Amino acid sequence: MSVVEKNVLVIYTGGTIGMIADSTGAYRPHKNLLGDILSCQSRFDDPMANSIFSNLNNKQAYALWFDQEKPTQKQASIKEHRRTLTVKAHQEFHGSHFNGEFYEGEIPALQTPKTFLSGVEHTVKYAILEYDPLLDSSDVSPKEWVKIVRDIELNYNSNFDGFVILHGTDTMAYTASALSFMLEGLDKTILLTGSQIPLTHIRADASDNILHSLLIAGTITIPEVTIYFNHQLLRGNRATKVSTSEFDAFRSYNYPPLAKVGTKLDVNWNVVLPKSNKPFTVHKCIKMHVIEAIIEDLINHERAALILQTFGSGNIGRNDKLLDLFKKASNKGVVIVNTSQCHTGSVSGAYENGRVLGEAGVVFGNDLTCEAALTKLSYLLSTDLSTEEIRKIVPVSLRGEVNKLV
Repeated sequence: MSVVEKNVLVIYTGGTIGMIADSTGAYRPHKNLLGDILSCQSRFDDPMANSIFSNLNNKQAYALWFDQEKPTQKQASIKEHRRTLTVKAHQEFHGSHFNGEFYEGEIPALQTPKTFLSGVEHTVKYAILEYDPLLDSSDVSPKEWVKIVRDIELNYNSNFDGFVILHGTDTMAYTASALSFMLEGLDKTILLTGSQIPLTHIRADASDNILHSLLIAGTITIPEVTIYFNHQLLRGNRATKVSTSEFDAFRSYNYPPLAKVGTKLDVNWNVVLPKSNKPFTVHKCIKMHVIEAIIEDLINHERAALILQTFGSGNIGRNDKLLDLFKKASNKGVVIVNTSQCHTGSVSGAYENGRVLGEAGVVFGNDLTCEAALTKLSYLLSTDLSTEEIRKIVPVSLRGEVNKLV
């Protein structure tokens, strides 16, 4: 039986999925780490189709593999069998050359083990285009959205059947929504995924999310921008992050999942957008601005508070001017409280982009809801408590409004 081989371009922007803890315990992306981890695991890379995962379709296949390969035998000639995929990008990458318009080069391809989907044996060959620098997703801005769609445009009509974008979870729904409007006339799957726990951890959700994303993008044509997370494929512009800690981190409240992954990969074709009759078009202009005048006005008030609704577990995009304003306001006595946009979980300084808020004098509001933060601050500001006392009380339970800090 012949094996259907598909090609996928993985655009790795950063995020928790490829992070590792630094000396302070904060998680940061690390160059080339993700590719190194994937290439040394045969469930993600089996170019010779001689790993155990490619030979488990039945007992006879396993017995033949065991006799020929032996579980302890190393795949010494794997480099000889590794193929490459031609990739184009607007940023230089290893082995690329500039042709006057963009960078182009061969990236060593990884290849999934053979697997049966809908009665057909498939394998997905994929190249990882790693961005430099890798970003915490709270740093992702419209500039990065434009970069992503331009790279998709360069590679869209070449040898790729689908695209997977590895992205941090905090702003994944924003990026997916933006891309859905910026990419018109799709006839290929554009899929974003990430993880709550890095691939560097044994217990990570990253492994499942990456593997299923590759299989979906490579073997099924869903002509939309989508998010795959925790066994569900959601329409990107319908999804929202609801938890900072649970694997089931995304919801599509007003639209059903496009697909669910269980014992079978079930696509709900009735809710999938049809292929467009329009030509593939990329819109590269999008406008968004942060207005800082409101914070500057707060500084002039004698007793005031500011509630931030930040990404995920308390992160914002790096903006030195904004951080300086927070620090100035805090020094002037403004109580600034950090709460999460997510429905479950709490804020903390676990990530560098959250930690800098603490250094600017921002108080972590634990798992305070926005409503509780507003009314609690209104109450505290009406008392005789000092600013420092209020800051200490904000993350502590007075009426059961927050969980005990751990």
